[in-house]
Order: sequence, then structure tokens, then C-alpha cells
Amino acid sequence: MKRVLALTLAALALMGCRELTHPTQGFIVVPNISWPVRVTTTDLEGAGWLKAFTTEGTWEVIHLQPSGSFSFNEALPLNAWHCDPIDGSEGCVAILQAGDEQGYLTATNRYYGKFHVCTEDYVQKFGRKHCGVRALERFRFFGDDDASDEVPLPRYGSKIPLEHEYPTPGGLYSWHGDPWSRFVTGSASFPDIDSWHPPAEGEPTSTWYERPYDPDGGFPIGGSSYPTVNMSYDIGACSIFFPWEWDDRLQSSFWTAAIGVQTGNRGFAEIFLDGIIESAEPQSTLVRDAFLYMDALGNVFPRTDVSPEFHFKVANDAWGSNGELEPQICLKNYFTASNSISSEIDGWYRWDQGILGGFTSLFNIGSCKHHPFSVMYCGAIDLSPQGRGRFRISPNVHVSMEGYSVFKPTCNNQFIPAFKDAMKNGIRTVGQQNLSDGIEDLVDGLRGDLGITIRRLQATPTGVYIITAESIEDVQYGIGNCLPDIERQDVDAAIQPALTKEFTTRGITRF
Repeated sequence: MKRVLALTLAALALMGCRELTHPTQGFIVVPNISWPVRVTTTDLEGAGWLKAFTTEGTWEVIHLQPSGSFSFNEALPLNAWHCDPIDGSEGCVAILQAGDEQGYLTATNRYYGKFHVCTEDYVQKFGRKHCGVRALERFRFFGDDDASDEVPLPRYGSKIPLEHEYPTPGGLYSWHGDPWSRFVTGSASFPDIDSWHPPAEGEPTSTWYERPYDPDGGFPIGGSSYPTVNMSYDIGACSIFFPWEWDDRLQSSFWTAAIGVQTGNRGFAEIFLDGIIESAEPQSTLVRDAFLYMDALGNVFPRTDVSPEFHFKVANDAWGSNGELEPQICLKNYFTASNSISSEIDGWYRWDQGILGGFTSLFNIGSCKHHPFSVMYCGAIDLSPQGRGRFRISPNVHVSMEGYSVFKPTCNNQFIPAFKDAMKNGIRTVGQQNLSDGIEDLVDGLRGDLGITIRRLQATPTGVYIITAESIEDVQYGIGNCLPDIERQDVDAAIQPALTKEFTTRGITRF
């Protein structure tokens, strides 16, 4: 009978849609393992139950209520506590799940309704944050009991980092993260964003530091030169790291080698730039027609003596970001243009010429000879609700063009402003779609060649994490570089070490 009940409860635990009364945050912190743990429920459907994941690696019912609701307020059995080391010198954690005959009860956004109970001295070594949330916390020194100068820091979400108020100069902070996240700190500037000629290579204008979680002490953050951006990125339970440049790849990983076979040992940015260069003339490439809308202007010529550029930044101006900081990639390319524009569409395949309508007012300006110009725009990469790769362009598009002499006032006052406006409008529409198609090509290639379903894309300064599993319950757990949790410690994880990434004035180029 007991075995039948256990099997029945295991089957019911596959469903869940209602919430616990307590805990409401998805975790409980207690002083020690002897302390009572309170779990309460209401309006249960039939028998209510509370289970714990034991040190034997099985789920065990520790409380059963015939009907209605229950309020559990007892010390957990000793085999519910997982301590590493086993003597409990670095604290202990338990995993619980509550439910009834209709399935498990949800605990905030925790997977399968599971929630954790941690002792106050628990040091996390596996999995996504068990008790608490990822955060920056000010170092407290001996005798420092005045909290009035503490700077409040938001609790980072699991996907999109949030902007915070910067600590005062000289303040030291520590990152309370977890092994399924990376901490990124740094800044980016574009002093030559409006240059129509490529700037000379110089000192780094963008420096980023990426660090994995370190349960043995971490690292201090702060000082007088406190960086402008601090973020905590969630890299999922399993992922495949695709670097912008191949030199930044995750070494000694089967999945890195698999990507290398498909890409010819080229990074994400390197493939994009190659596609842009190859698309200077209409042709089918890996990134189909990435800049073809430029060719549609009969008098716009991509410069073949200058490589396009790839940059990285963090901004809060992407569409749909709701003011939150969001990692973005940026592309800059160089061209020459004049006003000898043809408004005729010369073939159904030249779909991109649809943006030429705005140029018809330029034909009577006169002869404005070819002058150099540049285009730079940024945006976030992610998956659409339908699972397609996409590029969400930032509203801020930069088009810069060399001016004409004072003897060409109509070129300066009419052609250049109208040309810039038309280019910006085309880039925000056709350009965004082109790059979305290009990202989907890359995603679809990995999806097909590696046989995976992509859950999420997480961009970082050194590359993009292709998330293949969000939790250990994901059917794809085991595909990609997987990270362990308490329930799955039999995983040989491949973890990207700490990296420093510098971008100079020209970012990543191909020649």
C-alpha cells in the first residue's frame, strides 16, 4: 500500500498550477538543521503532501494530510539535509515540494514547484540560486554597524540584468551569485561613432570583465574607478558557448569543436562580418543580403578597402526592454554615396529597393558627387515567441556623411539630411529584418546540424550562450555544457574561466 501511494504521489507531482501559502519567495532560511521549517497550504484538492529530496537520491513523503490544508512546522528529517562537506561546516540545504491530488503547488518561478530550505551559513556550490537572489552586497567591516551609507542594489533577474545606483567611490561590494550565472562588469564608449572614415586603431575604448561564480570567496568589486555597468547573467542548466571571436572559445569542449566544424573555426561576429563583406554585391551568403538594401541605391557603394566593424555594448534603449539594461551587438560599415539615384525597381528579387521612394525628392538637387559615409546601429539578439532568431534594433541609428564644399549648399542642406533620414528609415525596417534573417540562419544551422532545440540566447561581451536547458528537469538536460545541481551531481561541467575582453575604436574587424 505504501509503495502504491508513493507511485501515485510521484505521478501527481507532474502537474501544478496553484501557489503555496508559505513560503511565497521560493525559499526558506533557518538558523540550523534543528530549526522547525514552516510550510503552509490552503484549499487543497484531496490529500495534501510534502516531500523532500533525500541524501539517498530519492523523493520521500515527510508529511501527509488527508484533506483541506496543512501547516507543517517541524524540523526536517536528517536525510533531507544536503551538506557539503558532510560535517555541515559550510551549511546545509534541503529541497522540498508540496502538493495534493491535483499536482504540485508552485513556489514563485521555481521549476516543478520545488523550493529550498537553507541554513544561514549555507555556501552554494551547485545550481541556480537556492536561497535568496543574485545581488551585489556591501562589504561590512568590523565595527561597521551604520547602514546609512549603503547603496541599495536591485536583485538581478534570471535573464535580463537591471541597472543599479552606483556605489560611492571607495566602497567595496561582493557578488552573491550562483554557479549557473556569470558576473560581467565594464564599460563601453564610441568616441568615433560619427566618423565617416574608419578611425585609427588606438587604446581600448571598451573593456569588459567576465567572471564565473566562486563559492570559495569570490572577489571584491568597487574602488575609485568603479565601472559603469554591472550585470549578472543566467547561462541556464545547459548551454553551448558561441564566441564572437574564435580565440575566446570555451576550450576543451565537445560542443566547441562541433561548432568549429560547422563554422570553419570562426566566431559569431566573424561569420557576420564575412557575410557583410560577401554581400557587397548581390549574392546568396550565410547571412543572406545582410547589407543588400545599400546596393539598392544605385549610387551607394560599399567600400572594399575597409572592413565593417562589430562592437558590444549594454544599453537601455532597445525596443521592448522596458528601461532595463540589455546587452546589444553593434555593426558599423563604410560606404560612398551620391544623389544619382534610380527609383525604378528592376526585378522582383530586388525587394530591398522598396525603400527608395523617399529619394524621389532628391533628383532635382543637382550633382552631388560621391562622398564617404558610415552607418552604425545596435540591437539585441534573442528568440521570438515562435522560437526564431531575431535582431531587435535600437531606435538610435547613426548615419554620418562627409560634408560638401560651401559651393554646394544644396548638397549640404538638402541632399545630406534627406539621405540620412532615408537611410535610417531603411535600416530600421529592412535592415532589422535582414539581420533577423541572418541570426535565424545561424540559429537554424545550429538547430539542424547539432540536433538541438534552443531555449534562449544570452549575449555577453565575449559571445553568446545558446541555452539548451533551463533546468535539470528539461528534456534536453545533458545536451550542451551542463552544470550540476544537488539532484544531478554526476555532471562533468565545462566552465568558461574568467575573461577580459577589450574592444578598440574599430571593434572586431576582418581585415
